[in-house]
Amino acid sequence: LPIIGKQNSPSSGINAEYGRKFRPPREAWIYQFSNPEQKRGLIELHPEVFAVNPRIDKIHEVLLWQDLCTRKEVIEYMRSELPGSSRKLRPQKGLGMARIKDKRAPQFKMGGVPLGQRPRDYGYDIDPTDLVTGFSAICTTKLAQGTLIIVDTLKGVS
Repeated sequence: LPIIGKQNSPSSGINAEYGRKFRPPREAWIYQFSNPEQKRGLIELHPEVFAVNPRIDKIHEVLLWQDLCTRKEVIEYMRSELPGSSRKLRPQKGLGMARIKDKRAPQFKMGGVPLGQRPRDYGYDIDPTDLVTGFSAICTTKLAQGTLIIVDTLKGVS
């Protein structure tokens, strides 16, 4: 909270709690979690979070970052990762057939993939100021669209 001084005293017409002259606090309804239609009351929202100019580029960056951080890649097992023995199935010579090492070879049923996909992390680091700017823009947009829902308590969530 800013310090109340000569510039932002209550008599100067500036909102002393937030320290911003042209950003009055926004208000939103508080809902009951068990009954979403019942409104409990109004709450003042901080204007630096819920009254910023929405920047589409920052919103897109944050949403893309969230999607890529939660993305998972399917693992295909390579020959060495499969269960089973590494015993040689038949002698190298003398039977007139092709040489093979073990049953986990790629040409056999239930064998490993020669160059299988590896687990990949698509996540990346994002600048903390861009993250705050993006989330503030998202909160402002949700409030302006009327889709922001604030609940009083999360009791009963399992």
